[in-house]
Amino acid sequence: MYIYLHSFSFSILLGAMAERTSLNAYVVFSLLNTIVYCIPAHWVWGSTGFLYKLGCIDIAGSGAVHLLGAASAMVCIYLDELHWLPVQN
Repeated sequence: MYIYLHSFSFSILLGAMAERTSLNAYVVFSLLNTIVYCIPAHWVWGSTGFLYKLGCIDIAGSGAVHLLGAASAMVCIYLDELHWLPVQN
């Protein structure tokens, strides 16, 4: 289930990176995003996650997915402004 919902996070990230960066930058950033995705997914959906223990209700998995997608998009835009990501020619 985690991988299925993570694909939606990729599409949110793709919207932020489209026409701003090269394909190589998107692939590398998506691989890093895959590693980072495990943390908020565990917080919300894992039986030992602290948000789960606090009683967090995640309707259809949208909370963790949109949280990660938006945070990754903000990091991507920030890195793009610093010219750390290769620009598409």
